[in-house]
Amino acid sequence: MNSPHYDDLSLLLSDPQVVRLLGMPGSLQPDIKVLSLGRFSRNEVYRLTDPQSEKPVIIKIVRKGTDRFWEHHVRREHWILRLLEQCAPELAPHPYAVAINRDWGVLSMEMCAGDNLAYLLENASTVPARQSLLAEALGALAILHRILLENSKIFERVVSSIELDEVTPVTLQARFHIALQRLFSTSKDYIEVLWRSRGALTDDLFSGQVQVIHNSLVPLNILKEEEQVRFIDWETATVAAPEWDLADLLFNPFTALPPDAIFDLIARSYQGLWNAQRTLVAGLLRSLDYAASATQQATIADSDYAVRLKQRAACYLNHARELCFQCGWAVLGDFLARETAQTPQSDGSVPPAR
Repeated sequence: MNSPHYDDLSLLLSDPQVVRLLGMPGSLQPDIKVLSLGRFSRNEVYRLTDPQSEKPVIIKIVRKGTDRFWEHHVRREHWILRLLEQCAPELAPHPYAVAINRDWGVLSMEMCAGDNLAYLLENASTVPARQSLLAEALGALAILHRILLENSKIFERVVSSIELDEVTPVTLQARFHIALQRLFSTSKDYIEVLWRSRGALTDDLFSGQVQVIHNSLVPLNILKEEEQVRFIDWETATVAAPEWDLADLLFNPFTALPPDAIFDLIARSYQGLWNAQRTLVAGLLRSLDYAASATQQATIADSDYAVRLKQRAACYLNHARELCFQCGWAVLGDFLARETAQTPQSDGSVPPAR
């Protein structure tokens, strides 16, 4: 998919000083290949390949026009990657440089080889094959969480520099309202009734250890090459329960495993340093978030991609409905069952990884 800003990128990279800053040895001449990898969330991602370089370079462009917090996001990701380069270089891309202008930021980093986990899970032909992929990802994630906890002071300074992307009872309530309004145009009063019916569920989520987490750890943001696992897209890193990352990874359209199998996988890697109820609650709230986001994106996407986004939203809603009853939020579960039965949906099949 070509980015609508490709011409802007060509002009930007025609400046030799900018290109050198971004990790390339020369200006954008015909022998330097620029490939758009598409638009991910709010940002554009490109791969630059120069015959003089040993490895391609990834550049991410963050723009004010699509992300009002663009400067915080690009700076935060750069600093997180620099810190990880010191304490966990094998778990994330190596950063090269960041360039900030008045209305945009550009981050250059190592091109990590391999396929994203969503693609690998989608193409795994058996349940044991998916379990093996997830077990490897969870093993790497457990190491990552331990390193982030051991170096908590410096990482927390980076992610706490602005009250952005926080995971708190207040922000969860706000996200809940936004999600149900986007999905079903539900009245604010009734959303408040649904939220009050949650009991102590959000208290459960904050009853255990909190630490710096990735905060967007869907399988699309995990790359795997042979035995190596890398975690990418750190712009929204924050402080929260580690179960928030576990829910991102394990309750999504690509995993296709029942909760018992998921909990068994977690237990092998985390050895009791997690909580099943917190994981279920996080999975429920994250599923609603992602269903709403996919539904909104589908309204502006091209027709083929819109179909995939609607399929993805349907999968996340199915997860949310099931998790409501598993974690004890039956009032919301009944509401979702009624609304999804009345809303035209796709067949719920897993959309291709992108």
